[in-house]
Amino acid sequence: MPMINDWSNTITAANAITLSTTNGTITSNSGSAATAIGSSSTGSSSFGNLTGATTVNFGSGSALTTYKQSTSFTPTLTFGSASVGMTFSTQTGTYTRIGNIICINIIMVLTAKGSSTGVAQFGGLPFNNKAQGAIGRLSVSNVVFTGSHVNANTNGANSVPFIQNAGAVTVNLTHAAFANNSELYLSGTYLT
Repeated sequence: MPMINDWSNTITAANAITLSTTNGTITSNSGSAATAIGSSSTGSSSFGNLTGATTVNFGSGSALTTYKQSTSFTPTLTFGSASVGMTFSTQTGTYTRIGNIICINIIMVLTAKGSSTGVAQFGGLPFNNKAQGAIGRLSVSNVVFTGSHVNANTNGANSVPFIQNAGAVTVNLTHAAFANNSELYLSGTYLT
């Protein structure tokens, strides 16, 4: 059971960590090293706010084992697992990890779709996903599809195929749906 002295001093969880609002640090009750909340390489600190690419590990016995914020990655787009001749003006991704939940934001703007053919998928995700369904709705521009919307569905790997929903039927999107100026925006969440 956590013990809270008062909000101006220290919060302690037995056998875990001590959070000090006096100096904004985390110390381990076992005496091992820990990272300051909000600390940066310049030594600045802001208690209660995790800033930058911060990772806090809480231990395997904890309900929350990892928190990692605002980390960038480079997503990929493939057709049939290849991307021959594909180029982008924008190809960015960021994620936040909260335990086994991964929140991602991806922006990709093609300048050439290349010559690869086959099923379209996002790749390069920061962690493999559990095959549990849609990550989120995908916002697209200059992509042709016949359904009501396009999803990115998890598949148990570090990639996700594009699925178009046309009523009760779902169909994989392929290279044929994309143009040399297609734009893809995905904000979503998946489990790892």
